[in-house]
Amino acid sequence: MKRAYTAKALRWHPDRQDDPRPEVRQRSELHMAELNAAWEVLRNPASRAAYDLLIGLLDDPDPLVRRSAASAFATIPAEGRSPLLALAED
Repeated sequence: MKRAYTAKALRWHPDRQDDPRPEVRQRSELHMAELNAAWEVLRNPASRAAYDLLIGLLDDPDPLVRRSAASAFATIPAEGRSPLLALAED
C-alpha cells in the first residue's frame, strides 16, 4: 500500500507537473489532497479496519445490509468519503 501511495504521490505532486496551466496545477493539488486524506485513513489500523468493514458491508448480497452500510457511509462528511477511494483509482 505504501508503494502505491508513493507512486501516486510522485505522479500527482503539483511540483512535478510539466504543464504550466493553473487548472492542471489545481487538479494535481486536489488529487494530492485526496491521496493524503486516504493515506491518513488507511495507514491507521483502527480506521483501516472500520473502512474495510464498511466496504465489505457495501458488497454484501443482502439488500438490507447494503442499505444500512450505505446509510452509515452517507453519515461520513463528503470530504472524508471520496479520499478513501483515491488509492484504488489509477
